[in-house]
Amino acid sequence: MSTQLPLIVGELYTRQDIAIQYGGSRQGGIIASTKSDSVFIFMDRAEGNQFGYVYDGFGENGSVLHYTGAGQDGDQPESHANSPVLTHAEKGRTLHAFVADGFVAGTQTKRQRYIGEFFLDPARPFERMPAPDKKGALRTVIVFRLLPVAPVPDNVIQTVGTSDITDRARSMEVPT
Repeated sequence: MSTQLPLIVGELYTRQDIAIQYGGSRQGGIIASTKSDSVFIFMDRAEGNQFGYVYDGFGENGSVLHYTGAGQDGDQPESHANSPVLTHAEKGRTLHAFVADGFVAGTQTKRQRYIGEFFLDPARPFERMPAPDKKGALRTVIVFRLLPVAPVPDNVIQTVGTSDITDRARSMEVPT
């Protein structure tokens, strides 16, 4: 399988274009290609917020992309739909990220802006964070820490937005 993808950072595509060329589903946030050694992730704040996917975006300095894993109810597992992201490196797969950015003129088809190629942070692959599910019940979600293979242009970082997750030490109040 080829791992060379003619995707250009900052350019717009549709999910259908990607599925036709690389195989895989046209739905869901994490898609393992069936025609290449690639995994595709898709962010859409308008859709994701209703399922507690509230952490997506770049960290403070743009060096880490935070991406909420799959699973709309209950605590998100480290298996099933999240497995392609967790195992992409050991399986020799590349990881490519997109963010929803408007619609194709005159249609309801969302455009997907290509953010770039990433890899899972080997030192700290993910964090567990609290988030509501679609019914408002509190649960934990996996927030992947993805590092860019090449620098991401500032205009693309601005399109994606920032995450509320910081690399600063967290403190918690505990009773004495």
